Amino acid sequence: MEYNKKETLDFRSIVLRHIERILELSSSELRNKTTKVFKPNQQLYEFNEDTRISYVQSVENLAYVLYPYFDEETLTIYNDSIKVIISLEYEIIKMFEKEIEEIKKETGENKIGSNLITLLKLKSAKKLFLQLNILLNKNGYLKSTIYGESVEDEAIEDDD
Repeated sequence: MEYNKKETLDFRSIVLRHIERILELSSSELRNKTTKVFKPNQQLYEFNEDTRISYVQSVENLAYVLYPYFDEETLTIYNDSIKVIISLEYEIIKMFEKEIEEIKKETGENKIGSNLITLLKLKSAKKLFLQLNILLNKNGYLKSTIYGESVEDEAIEDDD
């Protein structure tokens, strides 16, 4: 991101830019964009961004930024989601042992690959991102930035 000298960088704009990046990532298919290129007698890999992992990391970092503002409900969902997001593959296999066994039965596969682990992390990140947006809405935090509203725009009634 590039910033002008005139542009102020406040907390609200940091959060908004981060949300914008997450939405940008999710506006196309979240997938591994690494490709294999085959040439005679060799196999080359062309490495590109795995947008699923980028999305998970972006949501994780947004949660870290907003953590001081969490309410009870957000903290509960954060705690459940972050366990999955930051866990290593073997830890996730332990956490989702029953679900993984069910998937193995349904698919006939004996081994679970890292693709499933990434999808479990992605699912947790999406749940957390939804809750972060609910938190921001509850607090009216981004109201004026997103909707162009301000405190002056709101109608105030007086009983007299």
